[in-house]
Amino acid sequence: MPAESPRESLSPEQMEAIDAICDRFEQQWQTGMPSLEDFLSEGPQDCRDRLLCELAGIELQYRRRDGAASINELTAAHPGLADELRRFAHLIDSSEEVTAAVGRVSDVVLATVRQPQGLHIRCPHCASPVELLADTPDEDVTCRACGSTFCLVERAGAESTASTLKSIGRFELLSRLGVGGFGTVWKARDSDLDRKIALKIPRRGQLAGEEIDFFFREARAAAQLRHPHIVPVFEIGRADDTVFIVSEFVEGVTLADWLKDVKPSVHEAAELCAIVADALDHAHQQGVVHRDLKPSNIMIDPAGTPRIMDFGLAKRESGEVTMTCDGQILGTAAYMSPEQAAGRAHWIDRRADVYSLGVIMYQLATGELPYRGNMEVQLASKLFDDAPDPRRLNRHIPADYATICLKCLERDPNRRYAGADALAAELRRFLAGEPIVARPLSRLARLARWTRRKPTLAAVAALTAILAVGGPVAAIVINGQRRQLDANVHELDQLVIQEQQALANLRRDNATLKEKLAESAGSAKSQVRRELANWRQALITDILREHYDDQAGGVGGSDLNDVDRARLHLALGMLLEQTKRQPDALQHFSAAREHLRLALRQTPEDLRLATALADCCHRVAQLQAAAGDADAAADAFRETRQTREQIAEQRGDAAAQLQLLASQVEEGPAGASSTIDTASQNLQRQRQLARAVVANWPNDAADLYEAACQLTRQIPILNRSLPAEEANAPNTTVN
Repeated sequence: MPAESPRESLSPEQMEAIDAICDRFEQQWQTGMPSLEDFLSEGPQDCRDRLLCELAGIELQYRRRDGAASINELTAAHPGLADELRRFAHLIDSSEEVTAAVGRVSDVVLATVRQPQGLHIRCPHCASPVELLADTPDEDVTCRACGSTFCLVERAGAESTASTLKSIGRFELLSRLGVGGFGTVWKARDSDLDRKIALKIPRRGQLAGEEIDFFFREARAAAQLRHPHIVPVFEIGRADDTVFIVSEFVEGVTLADWLKDVKPSVHEAAELCAIVADALDHAHQQGVVHRDLKPSNIMIDPAGTPRIMDFGLAKRESGEVTMTCDGQILGTAAYMSPEQAAGRAHWIDRRADVYSLGVIMYQLATGELPYRGNMEVQLASKLFDDAPDPRRLNRHIPADYATICLKCLERDPNRRYAGADALAAELRRFLAGEPIVARPLSRLARLARWTRRKPTLAAVAALTAILAVGGPVAAIVINGQRRQLDANVHELDQLVIQEQQALANLRRDNATLKEKLAESAGSAKSQVRRELANWRQALITDILREHYDDQAGGVGGSDLNDVDRARLHLALGMLLEQTKRQPDALQHFSAAREHLRLALRQTPEDLRLATALADCCHRVAQLQAAAGDADAAADAFRETRQTREQIAEQRGDAAAQLQLLASQVEEGPAGASSTIDTASQNLQRQRQLARAVVANWPNDAADLYEAACQLTRQIPILNRSLPAEEANAPNTTVN
């Protein structure tokens, strides 16, 4: 007693997995003999029995095509599966009954026996499984994969044409060559001219008057074409209620059948397409657009030459995408242009044929179509997606050939070749090894197209990229800034602590000094202070008496530059100021200011000159204020402030700021000693040193300036560079 059939309920995912495995198994049978065990092992284990029945049914069907085959032979070929095959033999044998039920559709193959879902058969055009539901009519079965429609039983009208007609007019029907979207094509003999011709009869035996007029009008347009690579239309006619078209009978096979046995090289594909482009150009010159160019409409004669068929017939039916009961589409989805797929009939011109020829070029080079999937997916892809580069499928395709293909397959007709003549010329440039006119689309241009096509997705991708890259970078920068800020705050805290400690030490030292001064003898110490205060003035007076005239006269020497002249005037001004000769000192300081201005204009980046000018202006301001010239003093103070602000801005450090503050602070009394005896000894030594200074007083400008600065407790700005800390250093004095 046979085992129960595997009727378990399967999920949609399991059904899809089984269909995919069966499709690949059947494709392998078309080119060889695949291993049933290997494909069975790929399926899910919980529906293994169902998959075994379907795979065994497919293998048995193909074995019976080559000769008689039975379940016993199948079990002998697969001994490891013998028990299971015998258990489901009654299900596997049912494939023969299904094949007999479909009648004349001999190429429809049993795909699977699905009791709960209904019977599935293979589409005769794309081999995809088509489910037969209980209410599916036998006359019109539509494949959702390729969009074609076919019959399971012979129609009455078609049967009458095929069986009862032996001749039409003077044409004797010899044999049926095929059935297509137009109707039936017969091999016939013209009894008057005694030649073989191809006779095309519409798929409906009787047409309405308007349809007949349209049929004749299209056939007449095709009959005007005379080209060696176009199958000519000899005549059109009517016999009783049957209309027909008579064209040349071409020995050979269609390009679609030729590609099953031959894989052309890229060079051969380019030559073939160049010939087809020439034929299309001839038709376009006559105002005829094919609109349904595809491999099945191109004949390859015994010499290997392509010839185009069915001109003018693609637009027979109303609408641009029309199903026929024989499974063809007027404007086949895989080969039609995007404007055809969108139903824009007024846009369709010769560039639609260029697109179709581009699909054929793509298929010849790669063996694949540019867009995959069922009819709905292909049409949507044509409208919204650019064709993929053929080199993704065959890396041996030359870049120029791929560029020509992609230009033909542009979704915008304005970006394609303007006509078949331009395409033919481009292909011949490629064949001759010459540079082609078309340029490949750059990656940036592809990205721009994708962005315009999918703006939302592009915006999301851009935002994601910005966040992915900019987020970590921003986090690193913010973290670094925070660490730097913490370090700066810590450094400032340390400086505040140090300043507080220094201030405390200064206050302590000041208190100690006050206590020591209070303990000193009043009268004796006052005398020492007077002596200490007067010795400098006496020494400067002696120096000026001995050397002023010579040095004042040497200021105008021609061998001195502005800086040296400024040094001499500053030196003499400082000495005169110490001896209370304020008007003379003001003259020298004013002259020094002018020379410093001139020198600073030549080298504005020299901070030493700027610092010296600020100090000189400050001295001029003080002397002018003392002389009662308030306006001039205000101008000099303003220049002092502006110059020191510029210095502070240029240097940008604390030293420059301290210089601004230091000018406001008065120095306390210098040279104070802790005891009277020590102060007296220091005074004697200073007097001896003063006499030596008078005797050896220098005449060189730099040395004179240095000595004057030392004597007047000034920093020799023009004789050395000033590091930041020197601006805050205590003035050097001669003791």
